Amino acid sequence: MESTYDEDLSENIFFKALKTEHGELFEKATQDGWIICIPRVCSLPKYALTYEDFFNHILIPSEELPETHFRTLNDQEIRICNRIISIEADGGSTFSTQILFEETYYTDEMLKYKVLCIDNPLDINLENTNDASISNIQTLRDCIDLLWTESKGKEIFEKMDEAIKMFLLTNDQFEYNPFDKQKYLVEKLYQNCLNICLKDNKLRQSISINKYLIDSIKLAVETYMHHGIYKTLIKGITACTALEDAQFNKMIRNLSDIQLKDLDIREDLYDTVPRARSEISHIDCYSTILGKIGCVRRCISAISKEDTRDKLQGNIITVDDLLPMIVFLVVKCALPNWIAHLTYMKQFHFSQSSNVCIDQDSFLITSLEASIEHIKSGLLIGPSEPEALMSYDDQEELANAKFKPTVEMSDLTTQLKVYNKYNNYKKISSLTKLFEFARLGDGDKVRAILQEENKKEDSESLPLCHPLCSCDDCEEAINLKHSQSKPTTQSMDDRGFTVLHVAALYGRIKVVDLVLELGADTNSQDLCGCSPLHYAATRGHQNVLLLLLHSGASINLTDNEGNTALHLATNNGHETCVKALIYFNEQEVLNLNINAVNNQGDSPLHAAARWGYTSIIQLLLDHGANPTLENKRKVTPLQNANNLHVAKLLNAYVHKPKPLYNYLVPKEKVSRPPSPPPTQDKYLDYSDVNEANISNVNVREGVRPRNITEIKKVEQLFALIENNEIKLIKSYFGLSNEEKVPDNACHPLCQCAKCKEDVVESESRPVTDECLNINICNSDGYTALHIATSLGHYDLVRLLINYRADINIVTRVKQLTPLHIACQNNNLSIVRLLLAAKQCNVNAQDYRGNTALHYAAINNHTNLATLLLKSGARPQIKNHYGQTCLHMAQQMTSLSLVRVLTHEAPFVLK
Repeated sequence: MESTYDEDLSENIFFKALKTEHGELFEKATQDGWIICIPRVCSLPKYALTYEDFFNHILIPSEELPETHFRTLNDQEIRICNRIISIEADGGSTFSTQILFEETYYTDEMLKYKVLCIDNPLDINLENTNDASISNIQTLRDCIDLLWTESKGKEIFEKMDEAIKMFLLTNDQFEYNPFDKQKYLVEKLYQNCLNICLKDNKLRQSISINKYLIDSIKLAVETYMHHGIYKTLIKGITACTALEDAQFNKMIRNLSDIQLKDLDIREDLYDTVPRARSEISHIDCYSTILGKIGCVRRCISAISKEDTRDKLQGNIITVDDLLPMIVFLVVKCALPNWIAHLTYMKQFHFSQSSNVCIDQDSFLITSLEASIEHIKSGLLIGPSEPEALMSYDDQEELANAKFKPTVEMSDLTTQLKVYNKYNNYKKISSLTKLFEFARLGDGDKVRAILQEENKKEDSESLPLCHPLCSCDDCEEAINLKHSQSKPTTQSMDDRGFTVLHVAALYGRIKVVDLVLELGADTNSQDLCGCSPLHYAATRGHQNVLLLLLHSGASINLTDNEGNTALHLATNNGHETCVKALIYFNEQEVLNLNINAVNNQGDSPLHAAARWGYTSIIQLLLDHGANPTLENKRKVTPLQNANNLHVAKLLNAYVHKPKPLYNYLVPKEKVSRPPSPPPTQDKYLDYSDVNEANISNVNVREGVRPRNITEIKKVEQLFALIENNEIKLIKSYFGLSNEEKVPDNACHPLCQCAKCKEDVVESESRPVTDECLNINICNSDGYTALHIATSLGHYDLVRLLINYRADINIVTRVKQLTPLHIACQNNNLSIVRLLLAAKQCNVNAQDYRGNTALHYAAINNHTNLATLLLKSGARPQIKNHYGQTCLHMAQQMTSLSLVRVLTHEAPFVLK
């Protein structure tokens, strides 16, 4: 319906009079299926209603054209077209009025009849003198026209403009406010503007005549206000929904290959997609809620072909048909802030009369919201971390395989059903079987197909009509026989896919490893120019990506659109793959072009900025991405920023000065006495202004970075430790993926002299230019073991100790060992791990003279103190303030800890 007008017809005076005063006429109309027209309540004439008035509003359908042509009981010709009722008078003049809405009623005898609510009475001779006309508001222009005509005009617009201007000046930091405050401020402005309008005498008079006008006035005021503050308002909303938008963007980017058939959309709706997509893609071009709702309305009209002249060609659609279509259009529109626009439409629609609305606008907003929530639910896509969460059903036989329904289902599975005519598994193409087993991850069957010998079946007779027959059936039989030839790792289908492409696409690491072992080409490109590395990056399979890189895949190879693997990983929000590409490049020096541009001139940073992937943006910027690089449209990543947070991050790097590595102390300036020889490499003694406060002279500090390249690697290493990326951390140290412990070791964590000698050749690795020393530190003296301990990464701490990380290294200023840090955090499991190494100095003191036992006392950690005492901690040690751990426990009034210390070392009380 074109109007939002609504009223309760059961309260309409005309309808009530028809049923009570003219019961026989009403009963006849319902029995014969005639249509009853009811003028809206404010359009009724001032005089008393007569029989003629009711006869004019009873429509009898014609026998030839019952949908469009009617006659009234007064024998007047009536036509209905596009919700307009037209009456032709004898003199050739025409009278028309609009159908506002229609309703279906039932009598007590369950007879159905239709009632039309119309804008004006169906009487040519009746002069329409009332001013209570319906305002059909669809656009911002309609709102301005309504306010101008119903009020004194210019005066209220000047006052509203002044209120809006004052709002923008007062709230110049509006986008930094929390969402609830933003909503409160905007609603307050709306109430202010509405009060300005309602103070107008002419407008108040119009509302007193037409009580339904107030709803249109509210909507007009809200729309005008939204238009005035939209740029500021949408920035604030987008800033508040940035995280949700980024997560949603990652989902829709990974659904970009979805097809209509994947959502079971009716085939007769396929041709409506281009126009519907064009309509809904303009939703971000409108500054008002009314305009955005209009986009959704026109989109649905395009799907249903509601505006077609031939009603027989229109599509009848249900909600079940509509929602999958909207889901598809949302995915394909590539709008970077759907959540922000939906929040704007839902939360800032103040003119709605109640919280629960059932009008058309509410239905449109709810339909869009339902589609977005369906995508957010993850039902259309796998988990965000494919390798971590994917699980697959065991497949016994391909013929009996039950495949999971997924939008990723390729045509490979479909091909298996093409050969129903033969009903024989053996006759399926060998290449098709190979690809399907690769998709399912069945490495044994993939190996069997690739290594089997060609079967000699030339002597077998084919079921041909005659030896030279070339009919369709015989050609199909011959082609089928040829398809049984042995496939290889280089065999391609009609899309240019090899078996390595399929395995990489579905993240089958074992199959990828197998086909690489059998000689697959890592840089083979399909018809789209995509290599297996491209597909691994697109789908987020980090393990496959790393394996391909180790096997020689080209890191800078581009597809037909100029995208590198880094472009695709960034565009789909796969942070783990972006990290893998960057850090592998740092280790292997592959000359990854982090500012590479595609055919549109977009760099990976352009894509990350558009979709709001903050963590990926930070990663790219830290490794040299250029935030001022322009694409072919002269747009920089900063101008392409999705939200305020992204723009702030990029802007900081635009004006960021080059870092000064002032903590690189030249070797000739190191004047401290030499440290005791460490287990592996030379150790670095940093000069420090607080040296005089250090009580321990023979402390060991971390290995010094030898150049700026190593300093950068240390920063990257610590970033990986923060995210517990163990595989990539191993690559920085040049460690193998398997932990090896000598058979004759005292125990797995032993660091005694004998065990160290045993592992010199088996585990100790000479530090090369590409790998970092396991005891390397940053400017503050923190090693990898310090950082892993502070973050509580148990497995990583265990790994570092196994590979002989020195557990007694202290930081520069505070002189903290990993044991100090573990005790400060009360991490009992890591403390046990550190104490298990015999070389651990349990009584090491920091710059305050505190031992690990002091920190256990300060933090009231009784269990920790007990463990330290049993491991040889000396409770009588005093810090630089003359306090023992018992003094600290007494100050903390920790009775249990005092009891433990007294029991373990009673001599301390003396």
